Amino acid sequence: GIVGGLLAPSDMDSATIVGNGYGGDIAQHDAAENPDRVDALVLIATNAFDSDPWPTKALGWLTRPPGATALMAQSVRSRVLMRLPITYGWATKRPIPDDVMAAYTDPLRTDPGVRGDLRRYLRGLSPDQLAAVSPRLGAFTKPALIVWPTEDRVFPAEGARRLAETLPDAELVEVADSYSWVPEDQPAVLAGLLESFLSSRA
Repeated sequence: GIVGGLLAPSDMDSATIVGNGYGGDIAQHDAAENPDRVDALVLIATNAFDSDPWPTKALGWLTRPPGATALMAQSVRSRVLMRLPITYGWATKRPIPDDVMAAYTDPLRTDPGVRGDLRRYLRGLSPDQLAAVSPRLGAFTKPALIVWPTEDRVFPAEGARRLAETLPDAELVEVADSYSWVPEDQPAVLAGLLESFLSSRA
């Protein structure tokens, strides 16, 4: 809803939406709902169609008990716990630098509102949503770039192939030596891909 509001009639004629991980769920939804306002679409290691990764299910259940989200937020201060598959261990191939990790986790640890948002978001995630939205991307005729890490452990590679087949004007590019969060594992490679894609649009 927030992204859709930004895409509502404004001074912007259109926008390129880039979504990584669960941000890709949102990007697909907005491209399907607001095709006239989305000039191009970039999807990086994301859910697609009916994929339902087990880490998402685990996080949803772990945050249900009262106080569980606050406990989880405190636990990610531990470097050992940060590298578990259900935290950040399967998000990035290499540990995230401490200052960057603090930017991710400190608001979760210190702000009850952020924890509430996370809890509601995890409880609301459903494969049924993308099962309805992803096929509608066949009507999105603008350019699309699909970036997929060859070593991704969370989002099924089958989703990349199906997205490339569904989007009429899509290019699929694989990135080596990276898990799901390509912006962290291979920032220079991703920046080059985005620069080339956006330059061709310009």
